[in-house]
Amino acid sequence: MGMAPESLSPLSGNVHEKRLGRYLRLTLGTSLLIFLALSLATGHPGDPSLFTVSSRTATQNLMGDAGATVSDFLRMLLGAGAWLPLLFLGQVVWIEAMERTVPIRIYGGWALALIAIPSLLAGALPSSWTSPYLPGGSTGGVFYGLAVRHLNPAGAFLFFLTILTLAILTVALPSLHALEEKLRARYRNRRHTANSTRDMPPGTPSPSRPEEGKLSLAADPVDIVPASSSPSVRTVKNEDEGGPDDGGEEDGDEEPEYPSGKEISPARPSGGQHKGIRGDTAFRPPEAVMDPVPPPNESSSPQFLNETERTLAEFFRTYGVPGRMAGSQPGPVVTLFEFHPAPGIKVNRVTGLSNELSLALKVPHIHIQVPIPGKSAVGLEIPNPRRQVVVFREIFQSSSFRAIGSPLALALGKNISGDPVAFDLARMPHLLIAGATGTGKSVCMNVLVASILMNAGPDEVRFLMIDPKRLEFAPYEGIPHLLGPVVTEPRIAAQKLRILNDEMLRRYDLMKSAGVRNIGEFRKAVPKDEWFPYIVVLIDELADLMLSLKKDVEPQIIRLAQMARASGIHLVLATQRPSAQVLTGLIKANIPTKIAFQVTTQIDSRVILDQGGAELLLGAGDMLMRPPGTDALRRLHGAFISEGEVHRIVESWSTVAPQEDPPLDRISGTMVAGNDDSTGEEIVEEDDSLYPEAVQLVRRQRKASTSLIQRHFRIGYNRAARLIERMETEGIIGQQEGSRPRPVLDRKESNGPI
Repeated sequence: MGMAPESLSPLSGNVHEKRLGRYLRLTLGTSLLIFLALSLATGHPGDPSLFTVSSRTATQNLMGDAGATVSDFLRMLLGAGAWLPLLFLGQVVWIEAMERTVPIRIYGGWALALIAIPSLLAGALPSSWTSPYLPGGSTGGVFYGLAVRHLNPAGAFLFFLTILTLAILTVALPSLHALEEKLRARYRNRRHTANSTRDMPPGTPSPSRPEEGKLSLAADPVDIVPASSSPSVRTVKNEDEGGPDDGGEEDGDEEPEYPSGKEISPARPSGGQHKGIRGDTAFRPPEAVMDPVPPPNESSSPQFLNETERTLAEFFRTYGVPGRMAGSQPGPVVTLFEFHPAPGIKVNRVTGLSNELSLALKVPHIHIQVPIPGKSAVGLEIPNPRRQVVVFREIFQSSSFRAIGSPLALALGKNISGDPVAFDLARMPHLLIAGATGTGKSVCMNVLVASILMNAGPDEVRFLMIDPKRLEFAPYEGIPHLLGPVVTEPRIAAQKLRILNDEMLRRYDLMKSAGVRNIGEFRKAVPKDEWFPYIVVLIDELADLMLSLKKDVEPQIIRLAQMARASGIHLVLATQRPSAQVLTGLIKANIPTKIAFQVTTQIDSRVILDQGGAELLLGAGDMLMRPPGTDALRRLHGAFISEGEVHRIVESWSTVAPQEDPPLDRISGTMVAGNDDSTGEEIVEEDDSLYPEAVQLVRRQRKASTSLIQRHFRIGYNRAARLIERMETEGIIGQQEGSRPRPVLDRKESNGPI
């Protein structure tokens, strides 16, 4: 019972043996390096050795007779290039010290160098400089003599210089390239910081201030490693800057390509030039309001990949599952290892070992993907030792986001291979986000809103934000995209959703008159001044609305989810309580796109995604997504946006006055929440949209009562009573006579009073 966890695994000693072997190689290599350095540094041609007979009885070499023999042998073999083996050994020891595997190209490169350098020394140096040894030793003399015999001295020098160049490229080019990338990334980081400071309005805090608050996604921020710049970002230069092969330092000045044809306006000058400008449709926030992309950093080293692959191969041999490992795909948070089972092996023999795999690899959870799309292999998603932060700016500037070309483009994050992922909300067409508290749901909502704010103006997209928690959408107060203030009262939310249904029907009437079937065709059929904007309804937290006013809210949400897609109205619902009482069957059936963050139980995962898997996520933005039109789940790592970025984006839009749109004024108007005994309905006005239908109902039923109106229209008592009182005032129904229904005096078959 008191056994350590490591002793439970048959592979527990494997890692320790590998580590011990690495330490032994490192110790022996360092000792040999010191021995060779001292032997060559203190070697003398007159010292006695196995290859030299001398009149001296004692050697002057610090390493004694052995050192004198080694020094004499290297100088006889390589001449003035006797120090080359020392440099080779030093590089090998350094790679071992960095806990990396020595690549084969290192050995090949140094073999070429040991031929080219002595040969060049043999032809370039006089013998008197290295007497009594040859300038290039016996190696240089042999190879140089053969080359001169066939190529003459000039051709021989060209030949050996070519070999030396190949050796240098093979040995040193990857290291030089990595150093160059670090320097260029540091230069770009400084340029971005300088541009952010220059383009910010006066009084706006700098994005690089250390005291700025962050919406942290991880419980331990020490383990987070910044994400590398995405290789899929396409950039274009101005025509007067030359092509991509011109070199120079133009990388920091490159601008992202916009395939959609929309141009992002330049940085807004300070001094409030845009303040009070109504209808400024060309304005977009400058990209300088976003935090710069951190320099690249590896989350999974080659040492981690090799050791994990060997451990997995030995694990399957131990448990009697024949097959082979077929490589890996490193990502920002997890690494996907491919395992090909042998023919005739059932997949459940692999999936049934998930707990044993977690124990052997010492990780909390392992998600097994069966199969990997497009391959006959099982995917093992292993958490990386260090996580990368997926930065919002990196996804926003990626080619996958720019290629969408829609004002509703959403920058979600990266997949497990590290490729940026973006979607078009218009194709979803509604989105459900659910997960436990603190797993990244609120940050994901901020990323979705910021994606639209950076890409679309208020003439293209409008927001209706419902925030019963009162804090999540508070930073967005004042942006011109809002249809009225952020709604925090459930009763007012029910009113807004009901009026939004009326707006949906109004748009369908306009599209019917134009002879089109959706908003995209409508914009092609009518002039631009007759377009209506997309409306995105954001609800965070849905559970508060469903538990307080379910009978008023649920029908409106279901109707919008069923019908509103073609009218340009889209829903984004978020909840941290994924229960069947909140996410009812009708809501889930009409929202095809779902995102699940980490949850506590498999039951919660099944409520969200209709299958398990979300309980095995790692938190901090790790998510499973069910895209529209498919049952296959995709694992993504959500983008991170800081509070400072959100405030700067909102601040840049706060100087632009909202658009005037009379048809949307009713949604933007102020609602009355009612008294404590109210049931969630708005105060009845003279132009109540339900009044004509209520009159038609009582004429058809030939009786009138408050309960009849309530049951038929699913409204509260106060609103139904006011409708009855108005009918009595206009002489449509008679007075109350005890408990009997009121008589209908005007029985015309019409939609309302004339």
